[in-house]
Amino acid sequence: MKIDRLAFIKVLGVGVMTVFLSSVANAGSVGMVLDITGSATAQSGSERAPLDIATPLQVETRISLAKGSEISFVFYPAREQFTVAGPAVFWLGEQGVKLLSGVAPRGKKLQDDRAHVVLGFQNQVVPAAFSMKTIYGSSTAPKLQKPVEGETVLSDQPEFEWAAVESGPVELSIWHGETVVYQQRVEGATLALPADVALTRGQEYRWRVASNVAQGRKVSNGHFTVASAQLRADVQRVKPVGDASTSDWVIYAMALDQAGMRSEAGIVWRRVAQRRPDSHKLRELAQ
Repeated sequence: MKIDRLAFIKVLGVGVMTVFLSSVANAGSVGMVLDITGSATAQSGSERAPLDIATPLQVETRISLAKGSEISFVFYPAREQFTVAGPAVFWLGEQGVKLLSGVAPRGKKLQDDRAHVVLGFQNQVVPAAFSMKTIYGSSTAPKLQKPVEGETVLSDQPEFEWAAVESGPVELSIWHGETVVYQQRVEGATLALPADVALTRGQEYRWRVASNVAQGRKVSNGHFTVASAQLRADVQRVKPVGDASTSDWVIYAMALDQAGMRSEAGIVWRRVAQRRPDSHKLRELAQ
């Protein structure tokens, strides 16, 4: 299912969300881990494996928490976020969370836009920051790094970064269609648009960095889209404020990722990874 980026976190009607949640449950996944401290394992049948942040939770799974551990997860059928402290053992069924031993889980309703974000993230195949390693152009051309190729940028005055392969200035150009909207000779490998230059929200742009290497002029090209006003507002609705929990930052990173804002998502994933250095999944997403 492809979700329109301009509407991917809009609040859904109860009927639509119920159908969506039902289809997910039927597929075998009834939740997702948002945060873990300590040790938690999942057992389904004879298979047993440690849990990590951003891990889907399958139906008919037994979860065990060691003493001093804590897990926070979303349970899709109830649109509820549960937090369980160890030592504890509980069971995930299609219709509910059953405590087998330990202290009862603490639960709170999850807003529809946040539930939609977590549901969408379970279909992610490529980590948010993976494309940041992609190299565009020839081996002797500048290597474009930010914006990531094809991504959506949150700011209408984005910062541009590239890796130069030789010393000396380069020429950076930005196009909208066939019109050059900005061009500048740059010393170094970064450029922030000046205050009097703002790109149009909701529009796609191409950018180019050209250098003069000994073999001749070398050029790298990329493209990106500036987030629309609606998409910016949608993302802001799930952005944590104040002393937010790790799980809130995880949901925000998921939202940025699904909006195509891979550079922004990478920044947040790295921030969360610093909070949870033992998480292998977060290290992967933060690369």
